[in-house]
Amino acid sequence: MMARLEFIRRQGGNGFTGHQLPLAVLSLKQGAGRLLRDENDFGVIVLCDPRIASKSYGQLFLKSLEPMPPTASLDEVAAFLSRHESMRAAGRQTG
Repeated sequence: MMARLEFIRRQGGNGFTGHQLPLAVLSLKQGAGRLLRDENDFGVIVLCDPRIASKSYGQLFLKSLEPMPPTASLDEVAAFLSRHESMRAAGRQTG
């Protein structure tokens, strides 16, 4: 990785935005894909790093998870989980 970052730097680029950031965004998106494999799956991805909200590049991470809506509200998370657990329970009763 150090050689790649050095190459990017020599080309006049920025190793963080040109290499490390895209890899981190891709890793997050792949992790979300492992959580949600089909239309019946649901979950919450918790990003505890304050840079997601405070740095301009944080939006890249959030955009990579679209159409999942971001929130900082624990009440919204609780309502989401409750709603989906209720739907799952109803599906077990009828199926």
